[in-house]
Amino acid sequence: GFRLKAEEEAKEDEKAIDERIFAKLPQNIRMDASAASKPPVKEEDLPPNAKSQALLSKINELNMKKTELGIPSRHYMHSEEAEILESPYLDSEATLTPQFIVGYNGYSHDNIVWHESAGWAAYTVRNKLVVEEVLGKEQEMYVEHDSEISSVALSMDKQMFATASGRKTDIALYNVTGEKPKLKFNKRFTAENEGIHTIRFVGNHKFVCSLSCYPKTALMVWNCSLGTCVASETLKYPINDLRVNLNDETYLSFATIGNNEIAFWKIKPGIKAKLTKQADTVEAKGTFACLAQTPFIESEGNRLFVIGTTGGSVLFYNTRNRSFIGEYSLLDSQVSCVSIHSHSLILGGLSHTLHRYDHFDLSLPNPFTSKPRTITLDGNVTSISMDEKGNEGQIGTDIGTVWYVNWEENKAIKIHDGHLGFAVRAIGEAEKEPVFVSTAEDNLVKFWHKDRCDELQTVEIPDTTITSIAIHKDLCILGSAQGQLRFFSLKDFRSLGKLTLSEGELTVIVAAGESLFVGDSLGALRIVVVDSLRPLVIKAKEVLMLQKITGVDVQKLGGKNRFLTALEDGSVKVWERVTPAEKKEPFGLSGNWDFTELDSFILSQRSDVVSKTLAVFFKRANEVLACTEVVHELVIRDIRMKQFTKRFKLLQAPLCLTLLESKNTAAIGGTEGILEIVELKSGKVNSARVHGGRVEVISSKNDSEMITGSFGEIIKWKVA
Repeated sequence: GFRLKAEEEAKEDEKAIDERIFAKLPQNIRMDASAASKPPVKEEDLPPNAKSQALLSKINELNMKKTELGIPSRHYMHSEEAEILESPYLDSEATLTPQFIVGYNGYSHDNIVWHESAGWAAYTVRNKLVVEEVLGKEQEMYVEHDSEISSVALSMDKQMFATASGRKTDIALYNVTGEKPKLKFNKRFTAENEGIHTIRFVGNHKFVCSLSCYPKTALMVWNCSLGTCVASETLKYPINDLRVNLNDETYLSFATIGNNEIAFWKIKPGIKAKLTKQADTVEAKGTFACLAQTPFIESEGNRLFVIGTTGGSVLFYNTRNRSFIGEYSLLDSQVSCVSIHSHSLILGGLSHTLHRYDHFDLSLPNPFTSKPRTITLDGNVTSISMDEKGNEGQIGTDIGTVWYVNWEENKAIKIHDGHLGFAVRAIGEAEKEPVFVSTAEDNLVKFWHKDRCDELQTVEIPDTTITSIAIHKDLCILGSAQGQLRFFSLKDFRSLGKLTLSEGELTVIVAAGESLFVGDSLGALRIVVVDSLRPLVIKAKEVLMLQKITGVDVQKLGGKNRFLTALEDGSVKVWERVTPAEKKEPFGLSGNWDFTELDSFILSQRSDVVSKTLAVFFKRANEVLACTEVVHELVIRDIRMKQFTKRFKLLQAPLCLTLLESKNTAAIGGTEGILEIVELKSGKVNSARVHGGRVEVISSKNDSEMITGSFGEIIKWKVA
């Protein structure tokens, strides 16, 4: 063991260390009293509800790539960074029930549906379909794809629902039940073809039409009863949108647009259905981008089609006499989405705005005489789904947000957000407040309501990469790759200051009593005390491990305090500190410091491989659960006996670990998107694929709930 002078006895020289005691320390451990009490540096309040500059840059790169390949911006394009693990989904006996999912796939178009009469809306998060009650916000999650969903559709008679994959020809068909669960899987359609960017029902729910665009344009018609493709066409130019032709009473006719052409297709039913086509073209200010049809009948006895263009204009088309009715410049940017209701026109564009023209009269030279009402959003509009009158609905944007829009009140409320396109790095949960905090590679810090998963605040910290999170009372403490601790209030989410602790990355933060244990990439473990009487007055001590610290856990047992460190070389070290009986504050920095190394062990003999090592205390800190990334195994180590007592085989390389102590189980997430629930007494391992990508982080403040984070999504689970 070793002892340091109490800080109260070292006020004249806080840097003084008893040389006699220091000389007795092992060479690989150093306690440094030079970290004097330093208040955090105050800084100006950071801008709330910030947008990730990293995400905006990624979206611009994706759009530039589409331009180079000749793909219209409206079309879905698979991102290699959004790779979905394609191994089969595993049956689970872990009784995990998803409660909420955080996220939205802004890379897709037309992936929101509002079922007004049933009171629910559906949208997509990576390879998952989420159905949410509009009022109660209760969610149901459906996973039938092993790649990202690009488009969804609800049949005109509201009896069937469909989802399509953006990477390959894979369509899932559901029956709409009218009860819980709201959808029931029916069948799937697959073909050896490229991904789909748009699907629509034709003939109520008799047929589904799908559009693929890259590297070739394919139009396919699927028979919903037979589950087979009954007709297909390969075209020489991209098709940007498809809508059923309501002027055909059989609903077996549909319209498509591409370049400057509108084409009408007719399905002749049969085992081998036939497609007939007639097309008209017109020169416009841009290519045809999106399509809708008026729900009302004009004096000529038909419903007009309205076409939005990449030049910001709209055109109307009369199907009866096959003629275009004018071109009207309405937006300064591309028309990305169009919705028309009872003589009102709603347009979404690439200028972060949504426009509504309440009245227009096509018999006038200028049908749009009044100025539109405008709502500003935080991203470009990718999806519009409104009620029948067009008064309220949900809007999706390309930065991964979903908005509730009410035109009668002229307001928009953001109802969904997430870390679109980036892996979640860390999650922290408050014990008293119903709040949890997440951060990802987009450099955004998001505060969420724990019960509803509503976004409370978003903050971007400039020139800083957040790598770890801890919650201490009413404080959120963030560790950064720049070696700084940053403090935020959980009451109003204001920035309260920052403190530089290290020249390395702060990899782990654990709150224990009044102390924070902070590990860094240089191998230093700092024990930082937050003075509850004088908030944010910091004192710190340092222990040097000489290896990057990837895991820390702390336990208090009466007058004894134990902590462990997991290091990147696959080793785990366990320490104990004996404190005076009258000392109430665990790991306080006043008084004497006596440490004893209780145990040290190696999980991997591959010293040449850098890996993430994880460890937590178990059974009143007498045992340790541990695993490392290079060995697919979870072990139990008895500290007193200094030997391994149990080993459990894992299906994947572990990346995160938590203990559900009252259930005597451990939860491990890893590289294959699988959550493995290990029953520590029986040795039984239950597995379920919970994410389409790596399970990067697990957080559990109580044994009945769990939050997991992956690429672009966060899911809250109920554990039975």
